[in-house]
Amino acid sequence: MKDRTIRDELIQNVAMLTKLEAAEALGVSPLQVDKMRQCGLLKATRTGQGWRFSQEELRDFQRDLRGVDVSNEKMMVAALSRRT
Repeated sequence: MKDRTIRDELIQNVAMLTKLEAAEALGVSPLQVDKMRQCGLLKATRTGQGWRFSQEELRDFQRDLRGVDVSNEKMMVAALSRRT
């Protein structure tokens, strides 16, 4: 039973979300997710079906940029220093 719990936690932590799911989780549009990915603010993995975003990356993104305005590309580039 313990092994199953550990496995379930690992699976949950590495679940990959689609662009639409990531947008919903972050409360932004899918276009905004694309822009954040393109400028390097949001890390993603390219798959045969598009881009995927890890739940861990979304949590880190929210933690690192809490209260930071990333509503346009200029602000996104300025926020990059908070993620490195």
